[in-house]
Amino acid sequence: MQLFLPHYSEEEYKELLLSAQDRDSLCRTYNEWYEEVTRLKTYMESQNYQCTFVHIKVSDMLVYFNESGIVNNGTARSRYVTMIGEKLHGTDN
Repeated sequence: MQLFLPHYSEEEYKELLLSAQDRDSLCRTYNEWYEEVTRLKTYMESQNYQCTFVHIKVSDMLVYFNESGIVNNGTARSRYVTMIGEKLHGTDN
């Protein structure tokens, strides 16, 4: 099964922290986030998921959220990453 994971640059992650409704539940630094997402990728691959990082440009994501009336939270970001991943890489489900 395919799983798309977000990849942000350090600057993009800072922008995410400023804009996320749920910022208090996010990792405080890019390095903490990167370690966490890398651990998640390793774990999910051990569970037979095919994991692909998808670079996310936060400004594009925010435009999409604003135009769609979507709140910037974890659920919305997850759906957005999946949508972009499927557009770029297709699906193997």
